[in-house]
Amino acid sequence: MTEEVFEPELEPAEAAAIFGDRIEMARGYAKALIRDGDLLGLLGPRELPRLWTRHILNSAVVSELVPAGLTVADIGSGAGLPGIPMAIAQPKAHFTLIRSLNSCAHHAANLLAPAVAIAFAVLVGVLGSKRPFFSGGCRRCSHSRW
Repeated sequence: MTEEVFEPELEPAEAAAIFGDRIEMARGYAKALIRDGDLLGLLGPRELPRLWTRHILNSAVVSELVPAGLTVADIGSGAGLPGIPMAIAQPKAHFTLIRSLNSCAHHAANLLAPAVAIAFAVLVGVLGSKRPFFSGGCRRCSHSRW
């Protein structure tokens, strides 16, 4: 049996319009996910053909709802989605990625510091900090077929 190979999606033209002068940061993030996403368990190989459209751009467009100066917590961000693309697209807000494991810490910190603050803590510790966060919700269904 031969192993199926999944080619990464090419950057769509819309990416430059969404990220503007920060497009290189988005490209660096995409390259990091392509290189290490499967190895670190951040994205499965079947997600590579839709990396930009389903993950990076879908995350980034939500940032237009975030006003400048707002603090947003991305809880359980895993591969940094949606927090990292949102932080790239909306540099005037503050994004904190919260997870209990630090498998994507080096990618996010190297690509985005100081644009994104990365908190690695159990949720109870973060909630106890009394820091005001904007909250929203998203349910990720890993076994769903879209």
